Amino acid sequence: MTFRCFQIISQQSHNVIVSFLITGLLYAGNGAACAQSLVGGPASSGMGHASTALRGDFWSPGNPAVSGSVSGRAIGLFASQAFGLDELQHSSIRYVEPLSPGNFGLEIQSFGFQDFRDTRAAFDFARALGFGSTRKLIAGVRVQYRHISITGYNSTSAIGISLGALTSLLPSLSLGFAASNVNQPKVAGSNLDRNLSVGLLYEASERMRFAGDVLKEIRFPVSFRAGIEVKPADVLIVRSGITTNPTRFTSGIAVRVTNIEASFTTERHENLGWSPAAGLSILW
Repeated sequence: MTFRCFQIISQQSHNVIVSFLITGLLYAGNGAACAQSLVGGPASSGMGHASTALRGDFWSPGNPAVSGSVSGRAIGLFASQAFGLDELQHSSIRYVEPLSPGNFGLEIQSFGFQDFRDTRAAFDFARALGFGSTRKLIAGVRVQYRHISITGYNSTSAIGISLGALTSLLPSLSLGFAASNVNQPKVAGSNLDRNLSVGLLYEASERMRFAGDVLKEIRFPVSFRAGIEVKPADVLIVRSGITTNPTRFTSGIAVRVTNIEASFTTERHENLGWSPAAGLSILW
């Protein structure tokens, strides 16, 4: 099946024709156009998916180099249900371990239901490199194995490689670049999403920061993404954002007590409606 958004027919599980748009059947973690909603962790999901320069986010969905900006260990769970449909459930678990060569990350994702299952396992590595007299450039690479199975059809798999970089232009301003699936992997004869993105992060203070991305998926129009994160109290984080092509509004709230953070995120697609998500992270 070489299409991106299509109908799934499942008479075994429903005894009726279940016809709906599966947004992001071939979604990438930071894809455009028909991207699966609320994928990639609570921070980026709450901030309009502007994640290319989102320093300190151990989920680092849009740029493997971002995990290199994390100073400690982190593990997290994140789950969403796009547009309130049971068939569009997504769940993921991620772990980041800082070591002397650099930061290593491992992530497992699962999307879909009994008759359609998209499973991913990713390994990433990020390392800080000298850049000028004082500035550092963080370079990152992610290798992702993807397996898709559809009832009544053969399963298929592919391996994708993504690259990224992150640096500081000023103490309060970061710049990120990322390219996904640079090896042009294919699933069932169809190319997986190949994205190019550039992003900025402006940290106005310890309690407020702004993120913005420009993302181009090879086959679709440019997508603009922007978000804000505010900490009105030491234990409270509030996020909001917007994404174009398609237009999506996001918001999120997180409560952090010592090293444990619980989050809730929502997104509203201009045509398909609301999607909820929740996450739990431990950082130490």
